[in-house]
Amino acid sequence: MSPYGTGRRRMVPERLGTDRTREARRRPVATPERPALDSLNNYLPAGNGCWVWQGYIDRNGYGRVYDSTAAQGKRTDWVHRVSYRHYKGPIPERYEIDHTCENTACMNPDHLDVVTKSEHVRRTLDRLGTTDRQKLAAQLRHTGLTYGEIAEALRYASRTGAHDAVQAAIDKGLVDADDVPPPPRLTPEEREDIRALYALGVPQTEIAVWYRLDSSQISRVCNGQSSGHRQRKQGVK
Repeated sequence: MSPYGTGRRRMVPERLGTDRTREARRRPVATPERPALDSLNNYLPAGNGCWVWQGYIDRNGYGRVYDSTAAQGKRTDWVHRVSYRHYKGPIPERYEIDHTCENTACMNPDHLDVVTKSEHVRRTLDRLGTTDRQKLAAQLRHTGLTYGEIAEALRYASRTGAHDAVQAAIDKGLVDADDVPPPPRLTPEEREDIRALYALGVPQTEIAVWYRLDSSQISRVCNGQSSGHRQRKQGVK
Protein backbone atom coordinates (compact mmCIF):
# COMPACT_ATOMS: atom_id res chain seq x y z
CA MET A 1 0.00 0.00 0.00
CA SER A 2 1.20 3.45 -0.79
CA PRO A 3 2.29 5.44 2.28
CA TYR A 4 0.33 8.38 0.88
CA GLY A 5 -3.05 6.68 1.03
CA THR A 6 -5.30 4.59 -1.18
CA GLY A 7 -7.73 5.22 -4.02
CA ARG A 8 -7.50 7.59 -6.97
CA ARG A 9 -6.38 10.59 -4.99
CA ARG A 10 -2.75 10.57 -4.02
CA MET A 11 -2.12 12.45 -0.82
CA VAL A 12 0.89 14.78 -0.75
CA PRO A 13 2.78 14.90 2.53
CA GLU A 14 2.13 18.10 4.43
CA ARG A 15 5.86 18.59 4.91
CA LEU A 16 6.51 18.49 1.15
CA GLY A 17 3.82 21.05 0.46
CA THR A 18 5.19 23.31 3.18
CA ASP A 19 8.71 23.09 1.78
CA ARG A 20 7.50 24.04 -1.68
CA THR A 21 5.58 26.99 -0.28
CA ARG A 22 8.63 28.20 1.58
CA GLU A 23 10.76 27.79 -1.55
CA ALA A 24 8.29 29.85 -3.58
CA ARG A 25 8.33 32.58 -0.96
CA ARG A 26 12.13 32.76 -1.15
CA ARG A 27 12.12 33.33 -4.92
CA PRO A 28 12.83 36.95 -5.89
CA VAL A 29 9.74 38.64 -7.29
CA ALA A 30 10.39 41.22 -10.01
CA THR A 31 8.52 44.44 -9.31
CA PRO A 32 9.18 48.05 -10.32
CA GLU A 33 10.25 48.77 -6.74
CA ARG A 34 12.48 45.69 -6.43
CA PRO A 35 13.56 44.14 -9.73
CA ALA A 36 15.07 40.65 -9.62
CA LEU A 37 18.35 42.22 -10.82
CA ASP A 38 18.96 45.95 -10.95
CA SER A 39 22.27 45.86 -12.82
CA LEU A 40 22.63 47.37 -16.29
CA ASN A 41 24.35 44.13 -17.27
CA ASN A 42 21.06 42.26 -16.93
CA TYR A 43 20.31 42.01 -20.65
CA LEU A 44 20.58 39.56 -23.52
CA PRO A 45 22.11 40.67 -26.84
CA ALA A 46 19.87 40.13 -29.86
CA GLY A 47 20.84 39.59 -33.47
CA ASN A 48 19.83 43.12 -34.48
CA GLY A 49 22.09 44.67 -31.85
CA CYS A 50 19.40 45.20 -29.21
CA TRP A 51 20.22 44.76 -25.55
CA VAL A 52 16.99 43.17 -24.35
CA TRP A 53 16.35 43.91 -20.67
CA GLN A 54 15.79 40.77 -18.59
CA GLY A 55 14.39 42.45 -15.50
CA TYR A 56 10.93 43.80 -14.84
CA ILE A 57 8.87 44.76 -17.92
CA ASP A 58 5.79 46.96 -17.48
CA ARG A 59 2.48 46.48 -19.27
CA ASN A 60 3.61 48.73 -22.15
CA GLY A 61 6.72 46.67 -22.82
CA TYR A 62 9.24 49.02 -21.20
CA GLY A 63 11.92 47.80 -18.80
CA ARG A 64 11.97 49.22 -15.28
CA VAL A 65 15.01 49.39 -13.01
CA TYR A 66 16.00 50.64 -9.59
CA ASP A 67 18.60 53.40 -9.91
CA SER A 68 20.36 54.00 -6.59
CA THR A 69 22.14 57.07 -7.99
CA ALA A 70 18.90 58.98 -8.58
CA ALA A 71 17.30 61.38 -6.11
CA GLN A 72 15.19 59.99 -3.30
CA GLY A 73 11.69 59.20 -4.54
CA LYS A 74 12.86 58.97 -8.18
CA ARG A 75 14.95 55.85 -8.04
CA THR A 76 12.57 53.63 -10.00
CA ASP A 77 13.01 54.55 -13.65
CA TRP A 78 12.78 53.20 -17.17
CA VAL A 79 15.89 51.18 -17.91
CA HIS A 80 16.44 52.81 -21.32
CA ARG A 81 16.64 56.24 -19.66
CA VAL A 82 19.05 54.95 -17.01
CA SER A 83 21.14 53.35 -19.74
CA TYR A 84 21.25 56.57 -21.77
CA ARG A 85 22.30 58.64 -18.76
CA HIS A 86 24.95 56.08 -17.80
CA TYR A 87 26.55 55.74 -21.23
CA LYS A 88 25.84 59.08 -22.93
CA GLY A 89 25.02 61.69 -20.33
CA PRO A 90 22.08 63.70 -18.96
CA ILE A 91 18.71 63.86 -20.70
CA PRO A 92 17.60 67.49 -21.20
CA GLU A 93 14.43 68.51 -19.40
CA ARG A 94 11.21 67.91 -21.39
CA TYR A 95 13.02 65.63 -23.84
CA GLU A 96 12.15 62.01 -24.48
CA ILE A 97 13.99 58.87 -25.57
CA ASP A 98 13.15 57.35 -28.94
CA HIS A 99 13.94 53.68 -29.58
CA THR A 100 15.29 53.76 -33.13
CA CYS A 101 15.14 49.94 -33.16
CA GLU A 102 11.41 50.07 -32.22
CA ASN A 103 12.06 47.56 -29.42
CA THR A 104 10.79 49.12 -26.20
CA ALA A 105 12.65 46.56 -24.06
CA CYS A 106 15.99 47.52 -25.63
CA MET A 107 18.55 49.43 -23.56
CA ASN A 108 21.42 49.64 -26.06
CA PRO A 109 22.51 53.31 -25.95
CA ASP A 110 23.31 53.18 -29.67
CA HIS A 111 19.60 52.54 -30.29
CA LEU A 112 18.44 55.48 -28.17
CA ASP A 113 17.96 59.05 -29.41
CA VAL A 114 17.07 62.09 -27.33
CA VAL A 115 14.27 63.96 -29.09
CA THR A 116 11.55 66.50 -28.39
CA LYS A 117 8.02 65.26 -27.79
CA SER A 118 6.84 66.56 -31.17
CA GLU A 119 9.71 64.81 -32.96
CA HIS A 120 8.97 61.63 -31.03
CA VAL A 121 5.34 61.77 -32.15
CA ARG A 122 6.39 62.42 -35.76
CA ARG A 123 8.72 59.42 -35.81
CA THR A 124 6.09 57.19 -34.24
CA LEU A 125 3.51 58.21 -36.83
CA ASP A 126 5.98 57.66 -39.67
CA ARG A 127 6.50 54.10 -38.46
CA LEU A 128 2.79 53.40 -38.27
CA GLY A 129 2.29 53.31 -42.01
CA THR A 130 -0.68 54.68 -43.94
CA THR A 131 -3.14 51.90 -43.12
CA ASP A 132 -2.41 51.84 -39.38
CA ARG A 133 -2.67 55.62 -39.27
CA GLN A 134 -6.06 55.56 -40.99
CA LYS A 135 -7.32 52.93 -38.57
CA LEU A 136 -6.10 54.98 -35.62
CA ALA A 137 -7.86 58.06 -37.00
CA ALA A 138 -11.14 56.12 -37.16
CA GLN A 139 -10.64 54.83 -33.62
CA LEU A 140 -10.07 58.36 -32.37
CA ARG A 141 -13.23 59.48 -34.15
CA HIS A 142 -15.07 56.68 -32.38
CA THR A 143 -13.98 58.14 -29.03
CA GLY A 144 -15.62 61.45 -29.95
CA LEU A 145 -12.66 63.52 -31.12
CA THR A 146 -13.40 66.06 -33.82
CA TYR A 147 -11.65 65.90 -37.17
CA GLY A 148 -9.67 68.97 -36.19
CA GLU A 149 -8.44 67.25 -33.04
CA ILE A 150 -7.59 64.11 -35.01
CA ALA A 151 -5.66 66.16 -37.57
CA GLU A 152 -3.64 67.74 -34.78
CA ALA A 153 -3.01 64.46 -32.96
CA LEU A 154 -1.97 62.48 -36.05
CA ARG A 155 -0.27 65.35 -37.88
CA TYR A 156 -2.67 65.54 -40.83
CA ALA A 157 -2.40 68.76 -42.78
CA SER A 158 -6.08 69.63 -42.34
CA ARG A 159 -9.43 68.46 -41.02
CA THR A 160 -10.23 67.26 -44.52
CA GLY A 161 -7.17 65.01 -44.41
CA ALA A 162 -8.34 63.52 -41.12
CA HIS A 163 -11.85 63.04 -42.51
CA ASP A 164 -10.48 61.32 -45.63
CA ALA A 165 -8.35 59.02 -43.45
CA VAL A 166 -11.38 57.95 -41.42
CA GLN A 167 -13.39 57.35 -44.59
CA ALA A 168 -10.52 55.31 -46.05
CA ALA A 169 -10.48 53.13 -42.93
CA ILE A 170 -14.20 52.49 -43.40
CA ASP A 171 -13.83 51.76 -47.12
CA LYS A 172 -11.01 49.27 -46.43
CA GLY A 173 -13.07 47.49 -43.80
CA LEU A 174 -10.62 48.36 -41.03
CA VAL A 175 -13.48 49.60 -38.87
CA ASP A 176 -17.25 49.27 -38.92
CA ALA A 177 -18.99 52.33 -40.32
CA ASP A 178 -21.52 52.13 -37.49
CA ASP A 179 -18.68 52.64 -34.99
CA VAL A 180 -17.76 56.02 -36.49
CA PRO A 181 -20.21 58.65 -35.28
CA PRO A 182 -21.40 61.31 -37.74
CA PRO A 183 -20.77 64.96 -36.90
CA PRO A 184 -23.17 65.96 -34.11
CA ARG A 185 -26.28 67.87 -35.15
CA LEU A 186 -26.97 71.12 -33.36
CA THR A 187 -30.38 71.94 -32.01
CA PRO A 188 -31.97 75.29 -32.95
CA GLU A 189 -31.34 76.49 -29.40
CA GLU A 190 -27.65 75.59 -29.62
CA ARG A 191 -27.31 77.44 -32.93
CA GLU A 192 -28.87 80.53 -31.37
CA ASP A 193 -26.50 80.30 -28.40
CA ILE A 194 -23.50 80.00 -30.72
CA ARG A 195 -24.53 83.08 -32.69
CA ALA A 196 -25.09 84.98 -29.43
CA LEU A 197 -21.63 84.06 -28.15
CA TYR A 198 -20.07 85.10 -31.44
CA ALA A 199 -21.94 88.42 -31.33
CA LEU A 200 -20.47 89.02 -27.86
CA GLY A 201 -16.98 88.67 -29.29
CA VAL A 202 -16.15 85.10 -28.29
CA PRO A 203 -13.74 83.65 -30.90
CA GLN A 204 -15.09 80.84 -33.03
CA THR A 205 -12.19 78.61 -32.02
CA GLU A 206 -13.19 78.86 -28.35
CA ILE A 207 -16.84 78.19 -29.17
CA ALA A 208 -15.73 75.11 -31.11
CA VAL A 209 -13.88 73.81 -28.04
CA TRP A 210 -16.92 74.32 -25.82
CA TYR A 211 -19.23 72.47 -28.20
CA ARG A 212 -16.58 69.92 -29.30
CA LEU A 213 -17.10 70.82 -32.96
CA ASP A 214 -14.75 71.79 -35.75
CA SER A 215 -14.36 75.54 -36.07
CA SER A 216 -15.53 75.24 -39.69
CA GLN A 217 -18.91 74.01 -38.42
CA ILE A 218 -19.09 76.92 -35.99
CA SER A 219 -18.23 79.30 -38.82
CA ARG A 220 -21.13 78.04 -40.92
CA VAL A 221 -23.53 78.54 -38.01
CA CYS A 222 -22.24 82.05 -37.37
CA ASN A 223 -22.66 82.86 -41.05
CA GLY A 224 -26.35 82.01 -40.86
CA GLN A 225 -26.42 78.53 -42.35
CA SER A 226 -29.14 76.37 -40.86
CA SER A 227 -26.89 73.46 -39.88
CA GLY A 228 -23.38 72.88 -38.70
CA HIS A 229 -22.63 70.52 -41.58
CA ARG A 230 -20.79 71.20 -44.80
CA GLN A 231 -23.22 71.95 -47.61
CA ARG A 232 -23.06 69.77 -50.71
CA LYS A 233 -21.79 71.39 -53.86
CA GLN A 234 -24.23 71.80 -56.68
CA GLY A 235 -24.30 68.75 -58.92
CA VAL A 236 -22.62 66.47 -56.37
CA LYS A 237 -24.79 63.63 -55.13
